Amino acid sequence: MTLSYQLNENDFLQHQLFVASQSASLKKRRKSSLVVLIFCFVMLSLLFYLIDENLLAILMLLLAPVTFFFFPSFQGKQLHKAYKRSINENYKNRFGKQVQVGFTDDAIVYHDSNSEVKILLTTISKIIELQDLFIIQMSTGGGLIMPKQQLEDVVGVRQLLQEVSQKLSVPFVQEFSWKWK
Repeated sequence: MTLSYQLNENDFLQHQLFVASQSASLKKRRKSSLVVLIFCFVMLSLLFYLIDENLLAILMLLLAPVTFFFFPSFQGKQLHKAYKRSINENYKNRFGKQVQVGFTDDAIVYHDSNSEVKILLTTISKIIELQDLFIIQMSTGGGLIMPKQQLEDVVGVRQLLQEVSQKLSVPFVQEFSWKWK
């Protein structure tokens, strides 16, 4: 089976955001920055209380729960902007270019305007289906993105990927409800 499609900014962005959302280190950093920020507000509140600035102490103490509820959303938006800038900077020459992906018994052959790459099936670590994308993750850390909206036979591609998944005993994960937070 050979697929032909074009990748756009949103395809790269969704892929990067999904990979980032699965990263344990990013989750830990996001959680620790929230804890540090709340800790700072509590400490400032204590400091202001000790120097008899009760109004400022109360204000800082009130900012801690506000931060708890609103900072994760703010941080998610900031990370989204950062990933978008990075993608525009690093992948802009790949937007709108025709890509061909062919499947053989032992490899995936990826061809774009600049290169041709043969990816051994044994390097696949996971196959993921999102609402808008199929992602084939490699054990080397890279990934192959296939936007569903540009595929002629999404059901056929899903069946092919499920067969590859079973053949290689790698997970085929469907994350239809995934959203960047």
